[in-house]
Amino acid sequence: MSEWQEINTVPRDIKLLFFSKGNSKASNTQARSLQIVVDIINDRWPRGMHQFPESKYSHWMYLPTPPNGVNHE
Repeated sequence: MSEWQEINTVPRDIKLLFFSKGNSKASNTQARSLQIVVDIINDRWPRGMHQFPESKYSHWMYLPTPPNGVNHE
């Protein structure tokens, strides 16, 4: 498994794991807590589909190999 990388090095158009430490002052209750999500960053979703504006992703890593060779798609 790869290690967490800084968000400024994130590749586009591929599903990845993203990390956000959360923001205790966020108005959205989900944005207040630590998040690790599968997401994708591309031209349609430059900030990611599941990223809360109040709690931005800070790190990413490649998805681990799924069990029994199941495809990530």
